[in-house]
Amino acid sequence: MKTRIVQILAAVVLVLTVDGIADAQPLDGRYGIELSLGAAVRLGSTADVNYSGVDVDVDAAGFLGGLGFNYWMSESSALTVQFAARTVNIGVSNGVTGVNTSTSSVTTALLGLKYYLPPSTYGRRGRPFLSIAAGPVIGKEERTEIYQAVLYESATHGAFGGRLGAGYDLQLGRHTMLGFSTGYLFMSDFEEPVGARVNHSGPDFAISFSYLFGDNRL
Repeated sequence: MKTRIVQILAAVVLVLTVDGIADAQPLDGRYGIELSLGAAVRLGSTADVNYSGVDVDVDAAGFLGGLGFNYWMSESSALTVQFAARTVNIGVSNGVTGVNTSTSSVTTALLGLKYYLPPSTYGRRGRPFLSIAAGPVIGKEERTEIYQAVLYESATHGAFGGRLGAGYDLQLGRHTMLGFSTGYLFMSDFEEPVGARVNHSGPDFAISFSYLFGDNRL
């Protein structure tokens, strides 16, 4: 996990260093589809979980993947819609009733706003930003027990969350943009544990790639 964070931070520093004074056409009125990959760290409260004597091991960090839509309402701001899935890694062992396996995931659907600053970066290829978003958080857990018969259980829980973030967008060409972001997810507790935790609040780090649409040309 530490190696991944260092790699992301090194990439950010490199981009900020080599980004020159090259200008880009304004983003006002354009929109884009974004794919993001990264890591999420869970700092939320834990809960005791006992699956028929199974030893449960939950990692403090997991994979983060997302799909988003951005619409630039002006040079200073963009409306964002982001769907992101955070994996919850669980290790299991043989229980007294047989072999038990469990998989969990936490998905967020956040509507937000991205604000670029300072104004001197408007029209530049590289632009730092602040972001805020809020929306539902869905946790899903599936468990399979194999003994004399195969038993399958599935449960879905809902909560509300918000994310504060900061990052840097770099236009690579007419239709492409590279982004770096870090943020913190705040959320209310699930009614029942998901991946041995009732809360998955914590920081995240991601690199994104966007394909831009619109009439503006670089």
